[in-house]
Amino acid sequence: MFFTIAMAMAMEGIFTLLAALAPVKYVGAALFLQALFVAGIPIAGFIAVAKTFNREMRSLATGIIIAASTVFGSGMMSYLLGVSGDLYSYRLGITVLGIFLVLASALVFRIRELE
Repeated sequence: MFFTIAMAMAMEGIFTLLAALAPVKYVGAALFLQALFVAGIPIAGFIAVAKTFNREMRSLATGIIIAASTVFGSGMMSYLLGVSGDLYSYRLGITVLGIFLVLASALVFRIRELE
């Protein structure tokens, strides 16, 4: 299960990098493929929560994870991409985001399942 999440994150990061660095005529294809992999992450994430937390903690863990991902994913990342666009370029911000996504995919293997 964690391998699936790691591969989806890595592919999302790779296609984010391609969207930032590719010529303009290929950006649409890169964004389509990126969205294809992004759609699978929440489903696999909920399964990972079920395998990581015991029954009593699942609802609390799910709430905290969704709140944190909303704050950092939708809020903080949008702000940082805007700052990057104002100070230098959006291409740099999206490239850095893609690099971080690829690197973060390796952290998934540090999650431990319930025994």
